[in-house]
Amino acid sequence: MIRPELKKKAGYDIAEKIAELKLSRSLTLCNVDKYVTAPLAGFKDEVEYYSFASPHNFISQFRAPTLWLNTEDDPFIGMDFDERGFKRNPDVALCTIKSGGHVGARESIFDNHIWLIDPVVKFFQTYVKTAEGDS
Repeated sequence: MIRPELKKKAGYDIAEKIAELKLSRSLTLCNVDKYVTAPLAGFKDEVEYYSFASPHNFISQFRAPTLWLNTEDDPFIGMDFDERGFKRNPDVALCTIKSGGHVGARESIFDNHIWLIDPVVKFFQTYVKTAEGDS
């Protein structure tokens, strides 16, 4: 059961909204963020929520070696972000490929290779070599 204060905060009955989305076959992550996550977190809509919550806003503050993996066809993220932030911070490396779905997916239905393994291994090998060279 949804608590009454959540219904008041969202401005509608969240359980009913979810049931409606299920019935109309439109219960997607985006719609859950639009009708549940964003209003309960105090955002106008899912776009405002995504904009605020995106780690892209904090890339300049990263101080530990960070590998950012992304595919251009990622159904959740895609390439809808400003890549310049990655170029400005030497502690962050951006690794992208054209296709591969959401992070960690296979490169294709015909290949069992999981694309992110190679760049992750290379990133950490480079990091270890650099760290050993600094000692």
